[in-house]
Amino acid sequence: MTQRARAPLVPVNSRDEIPAFASEADEAEFWSTHSFGPELLTEFTSPTAEEAPLTRRTRPITLRIDEELLARIQTLAVQEHKPYQRLMKEMLLDQLTAREQPSALNAERAALIDELVEVLRADIERVLPRVPASLSGR
Repeated sequence: MTQRARAPLVPVNSRDEIPAFASEADEAEFWSTHSFGPELLTEFTSPTAEEAPLTRRTRPITLRIDEELLARIQTLAVQEHKPYQRLMKEMLLDQLTAREQPSALNAERAALIDELVEVLRADIERVLPRVPASLSGR
């Protein structure tokens, strides 16, 4: 069995040198004669610790959910093309985040209540001097 000498691969040093392929067959043919050059390889470095996504440890839990609710969650997960457990985690995280952050509406309500308290305090102070001492408890 004789082996044919293989021609050296042509290095590709820039993304611009990579053509748009019409098919996987065209792409396979191109890469059978080409390889990544050193300049292009430097673009594909591993992410640093700061750039890499944080991996969180997860712990399995048991959660009892009625069948109708589970079916609704699974239906929504199918529509969103993701596993239902992932959808449930996303929903829990969204709700937790929303509840942890005070809403603008709550802040607006608090400001209105403070304003109302000040108005009532001013009214009480204006009315109290007119109340006879025997009724005011002074």
